[in-house]
Amino acid sequence: MSHQQARAAHKTPLQGSTDHNAKPHRQAGDGPDHASDHHDAHGHVHVMPLKVLFTIFSALIFFTIATVVISKFHLGAWEVPITMAIATTKAVLVAVYFMHLRYDNPFNAMMFCFSLFFVALFLGGTLIDVRAYQKDLIPPTTTPATPTTTTAQ
Repeated sequence: MSHQQARAAHKTPLQGSTDHNAKPHRQAGDGPDHASDHHDAHGHVHVMPLKVLFTIFSALIFFTIATVVISKFHLGAWEVPITMAIATTKAVLVAVYFMHLRYDNPFNAMMFCFSLFFVALFLGGTLIDVRAYQKDLIPPTTTPATPTTTTAQ
């Protein structure tokens, strides 16, 4: 095989190849191709259907509205856990779908889960500690006594 035939063979796309990471060899003088190098360095490109993206977007809007509605009610001790659960759900949806964690290396998903666990652990410990002295920080509210009216006779 001559040098020109070998160079032409390297430039042809890999038709029928099942290896999606395979790319033709580049020769000196082929010129910079930053766009293809950039995408090849990151691995596969995942294009999600618009239906999935709009479904996740709708869920995020729903949870945002739910957070606003829940903030109007006094839920007592359940206020913080409910709002944190909603915020965590929204963060997981963003990470899994919009940051493509669903299609990424499983190790990254495991690190994300460990991070969520430790954040919950630290926040839980802080909230348990706050409950021990919350009565000293926020005095209980009392309703003012209604003035008694006297009737003149």
